[in-house]
Amino acid sequence: MDVFSLNTMIGSIKKMHHNSFLINIKDKGFFHLFSANFLILFVGFASQIMVAWILTPVQLGQIKIMQTYLAISLLFTTFGFNSSVLKLGSEQRAKPQIIYIYKKSLKYITITLIIVLPILMISTKLGLISNDLVITKYFIYLLVALIPMTYSTIYSAYLQAIKEIKLLSKINIATKIFSVTLVIVLTYLLKFKGYLLALIISYLITFCFLYIIIQKINGKVIDEPIKNPLKTHTKIASISFLTNLIGQLSIYADVFLMNYYITDKESIGYYSFALTLIVITTIYTNTVNQISVPFLSEKSSNPSDLRRISRLYERINIAGSFVLALLMFFFIPLFIKLIFGLKYEPSIHFFKIMLFSWLLTNIVSYKGYTLFCIGKINYNLYSSIILLVINFLLSFLCLTKFGLIGLAYGKLLTSILAVFFISFIYKIGMRSYERTF
Repeated sequence: MDVFSLNTMIGSIKKMHHNSFLINIKDKGFFHLFSANFLILFVGFASQIMVAWILTPVQLGQIKIMQTYLAISLLFTTFGFNSSVLKLGSEQRAKPQIIYIYKKSLKYITITLIIVLPILMISTKLGLISNDLVITKYFIYLLVALIPMTYSTIYSAYLQAIKEIKLLSKINIATKIFSVTLVIVLTYLLKFKGYLLALIISYLITFCFLYIIIQKINGKVIDEPIKNPLKTHTKIASISFLTNLIGQLSIYADVFLMNYYITDKESIGYYSFALTLIVITTIYTNTVNQISVPFLSEKSSNPSDLRRISRLYERINIAGSFVLALLMFFFIPLFIKLIFGLKYEPSIHFFKIMLFSWLLTNIVSYKGYTLFCIGKINYNLYSSIILLVINFLLSFLCLTKFGLIGLAYGKLLTSILAVFFISFIYKIGMRSYERTF
């Protein structure tokens, strides 16, 4: 065979592989979910811009702190059972068994809600959540949203597990458009109180929507019990809870520190607005995660297939992250100056540091998803604990040395260390996994 023929054949093989790659991710709903997530993110971002235009920087900062504590509270009420539903439901099981796993998780989170919600309300009343009287007054009302949020988290995990990804994306679009409209209208009419009221109503509507859809999907299928359901669930859920809790504490370390150590509420508002802008970056992270986790879990018994799929989605994640970060770096500052003038100009410097920090962390985040899918959740827990300690120490030191801007630099330094540390932990976890075959 001559060189020309050989090159032609290689080119054809590469073309076939490339086409199969595109067909593969298309069939799994990547482009559909990506477009849905993009629309959701765009609409959500537009609403946040409107809210920032209506409210003051001080109020924006107070809302960010309350939403942060609400996100942490959600981890306690779900207690990792959303992760166990996703992992166990994604495995090759009969539909009646998956439904049984799902129903059991609903019973478990009902118990956690009964325990956690009163504790949170008492803590808020005692002023343990924040020393800001406005936050203390209104956060206790916002905690009502925790009930529909907890159940909706399980519902979404179940739909992911049974690979109803396109359906989930349609539901997300519908509920997001409704909630955004409600947020803008009520915030415009009632300002700060209206925003909080809109959040509570939106979570209730989402809960009702998901509940009705899942009831129709499951129909009259009789669930089939599995052995030791609580033990099976908690084996995954407990570690996932600890890992996610530590991870979220690390992510929001700057919010907690500025809540207790920064007295300038307007500066907190500028910092919080920068955090709001960073939310845009979740478009690729969430899409790749929602698509890939069920399929990685399904291939967890085949190391070669798992590595192939893992690398495929990791490339998507990295490429998308770099493109998105580059576009945001140049266009978001221009956009903010155009819309707000000088109102949120101090936020731009915070934003640029946070963007670089996010990029570094996100390019290795997929390694954690892979470890989760192969059952090596404990490795994620180890890395989360170490990075949490590092993040709090660096953030606190930078805060005392440089003020509020030090929190952003603390996140950046932690992200740089995370790139090397997570990659190291991933290699150890994969070696352990491959030795079992």
